[in-house]
Amino acid sequence: MRQHKILLFFFLLHGACIMAQNDSLPTKTLLRKMEFGIDAVPYIAGEVGASFLFKVRFRGPYFGPKRHRQTVVRSHLKSTSYYDGYSSIPFFNPATPDTSFQRHYYGRYQHLGLSLGIEQQFVRKRMGAYFGAEAFGFYKWTNGEYRTEADPTGPAPSFISESYDGSYAERAFGVAVLAGFRYFILRQLSIGLEAHFSGAFNFAESQSERNGVIIYDNNQLIEFRIQPIRVLYLSYHFGR
Repeated sequence: MRQHKILLFFFLLHGACIMAQNDSLPTKTLLRKMEFGIDAVPYIAGEVGASFLFKVRFRGPYFGPKRHRQTVVRSHLKSTSYYDGYSSIPFFNPATPDTSFQRHYYGRYQHLGLSLGIEQQFVRKRMGAYFGAEAFGFYKWTNGEYRTEADPTGPAPSFISESYDGSYAERAFGVAVLAGFRYFILRQLSIGLEAHFSGAFNFAESQSERNGVIIYDNNQLIEFRIQPIRVLYLSYHFGR
């Protein structure tokens, strides 16, 4: 399913680029005062929620002989969730042939993140590029429940032969450097992708219960991460 979404996105992207080739755009008109972008990465990953980019001009624009540039303040808000679950078909264990077993699983994932930064934008013809830096913070929470239900043949009642409940919460605060590329389909519409290199202080807490035994774990660490495609987005540009 995820592969189908990726193929659909790039098919629509390819069609839009072909249509755009017949349209000549004055480069100066591509540097707009504000920009609102919708991130497609959560959708491709099967998550529910939203991921938005918003940018406002801070300095410029400056028009040069070959390319034009401006400086913008940017923010990125992400609030997504993901659900997963299944129940297996009944199966038998050779050690207990008179009892059937069935596994059940339910999982939930939530992500809330906010960043604020600054970037320098360049445009030439339909092409645009930018680089910048931002400070960010996010909260992630994951919960999973797993059960194996045993059902003996005869009058004996069913019972839980194995169980696991676990939760994991992570809070992080850090800084990142970023670089992006975009292509203007129309004067006020562009598609782009963005890469990140970040460093963050992570505070993680986990709690699990396996067959009645509770385990706690707390960790604090510094984490560095490279995300080749952190954001894949469609943007609307407006304002002078």
